[in-house]
Amino acid sequence: MSSLAVLLLVSGCAGSEPSRLYTLTAAPPRPPAVAAKPGRVIGLEGVAVPDHLRRPEIVVRTTGNRLTALEYDRWGGTLELMINQTLLRNLNATVEGAEVLQMPIRMELTPSNTVEVDIDRFDAEEAGQAVLEARWRILDSDSRPLRFGRTVVRNPMATPLDPDQIAAALSLALRDLAGDIGASLAK
Repeated sequence: MSSLAVLLLVSGCAGSEPSRLYTLTAAPPRPPAVAAKPGRVIGLEGVAVPDHLRRPEIVVRTTGNRLTALEYDRWGGTLELMINQTLLRNLNATVEGAEVLQMPIRMELTPSNTVEVDIDRFDAEEAGQAVLEARWRILDSDSRPLRFGRTVVRNPMATPLDPDQIAAALSLALRDLAGDIGASLAK
């Protein structure tokens, strides 16, 4: 390989910006937490996300219907899995007295309810809001639908499109989603 080719290869690698990784965190529930029957088991099915979010980069909405992936700002794991784990922790903190477990449950337990969640939006807007739109269903122990719900959360960010604020605002949105689901489970 010529020295010019090696020089170009090395200079190209040296100039790239390092990736920054972000994660979602469970947020403390807003009081009061929802009380459930002691010993109640609730199953959480895997959360479904749109295809455009199944990528490592944080996705933002810029203008109109345009989506932009932040090249160097990435999720620290699979977004779908992080959403699921964060929602699971939030539900366990929100629904007191119940054990919320990831489905399928490998033990000899039959959940009294199962929760299914479809995420329609999970991004930030150029205008400075992090947006979560989700549809959810609560099923009985025989997998029959009991309740349906829709949660829309718009959390403002002081600095639009700042990845730290996006991750924090979307984490809070998942707390609010867990609150809506928990309130419905208490009925």
